[in-house]
This record gives sequence, structure tokens and C-alpha cells, in this order.
Amino acid sequence: MWLQLFGAIVAVKVTRASKSGIFSGIEWPNLSVLSRLIRLGLPMGGTIFIEVAFFSGVTLFIGRLGVEAIAAHQIAMSVGSIGFMIPLALSLATTIRVGASVGAANFRVASRTVIVSIGISLLVGICIALILFVGRDYIVALYSDDVGVLELASLLLLMCAFFQLFDASQVTAIGSLRGFKDAMVPMCLVTLSYWLIGMPLGASLAYGIGPFEGVGVVGFWWGLVVGLACASTMLLVRVRWIAKNASRKQFQET
Repeated sequence: MWLQLFGAIVAVKVTRASKSGIFSGIEWPNLSVLSRLIRLGLPMGGTIFIEVAFFSGVTLFIGRLGVEAIAAHQIAMSVGSIGFMIPLALSLATTIRVGASVGAANFRVASRTVIVSIGISLLVGICIALILFVGRDYIVALYSDDVGVLELASLLLLMCAFFQLFDASQVTAIGSLRGFKDAMVPMCLVTLSYWLIGMPLGASLAYGIGPFEGVGVVGFWWGLVVGLACASTMLLVRVRWIAKNASRKQFQET
């Protein structure tokens, strides 16, 4: 963290950001500005917490299913997380570009940025899914030589490839909505998708419910897939509605 701070200071000093005069003086905290930032930032942080807690919670619950299940799950999650870094980076860049366009009241550029960013994320998701689908057996072999773990991890990587499009699109949609300063509704949609749909479904399929016998770790992964699919669908509908209304508002003003 100290290295990151040092790198940020150097970047500000040696790039055109130095013209902003960020270090030229110190002002007293502006409570009205801080209040606006908190109202926007808390739901953003809440969304991240809800998502991380969902995936961490699934891992904890899978721990009850045995060593092979948790080992295979960790392999699949670690591989999937590597692929997720690219859509995540695109999401952060989208927030910045959309936010800059919204700040300049250029909503048409903001809408075009959303379309391009989501399109690129979907393309990246397809590429990652193909890599996982074709090379899943070779990938899991890098982690373990246990036959049971390899077979189960290969199956989970197949499911991981299946939800790449949902994962890539939902994170980019969230980044787009943050650029439009829309944070509370996405947090509610993520909570609904992960904790009220994905987690109950995954636990029911994994442990069994009533006369139905559980299918183990695969059940939780179906919960992940369905949760991500619901989040992706609702967030894309939300960002389309926000972008469309913003463009219409600018058209009426001009």
C-alpha cells in the first residue's frame, strides 16, 4: 500500500496531472462535498462488499462438502478470477470515461462509451470462455495430480466458462452505472441476485432439500451461474434505461 501511494505521487508529479495543482495548497474539508461523496460512495462500497461476501460465503459453505470439493472449487475460482481481471479493468475505465462525459453533459458520448465497453467485455468473456472450455484439463493439471480433484475441477471450470459472459457484462454494467452516479439501485439488484436467488438456490442444490438429494459442490456453482445471470440481466436493463433517458434529456435540451 505504501508503494502504491508513492507510485501515485510520482505519477501526479511527472504527468500532466501536475497541472491540476493538487499539492499547491490544503483546504478545510467541505462538508457538503463530503456528504455527496459519502452518499455515492457507500452504496458503491456496499455493492463490492455484497459481491465479495457472496463468493466468500459460497467457499465457506463448500468447506462442509469435503476436501476434494473445496480443492476443486478453489482451483476453479482462482482460474476464473484471473480471467475476471480484464473485465474488471474495463469496468473501472468505463466508470472514468462515462463519469467524465456525464460531467461535461455529453450524454451521447457516455452512452456510446457504455455500448463499446460492454461489447468489449462480452468479447473478452467469449475468449476467456473458449480458453477454459478447450484447455480446462491442462489448466487443472497445473494445480494437482489427485484424480478426484482433477475430474471435479475440470467440471467446475466448464461451468466457470459458462458464466464468463454474465460475469464480464455485469461488472462492466456496474462500472457504467457508477459513471452515471447510479449506485443505490445496482446495490439492491446485486443483493437480490446473489443473496436472495443465487445463495438459496446453490445451498438447496448442494445440500438437498426435502426429498431431493444434494449434488454437492456443483449445486453451489449452479447458484453462482444463476446469480450472475440474474445480476447481469437486471444491471444491463438498468444501464440501458439510464443511458437512454440521459440521451433523451440532452436531445430535448438541445
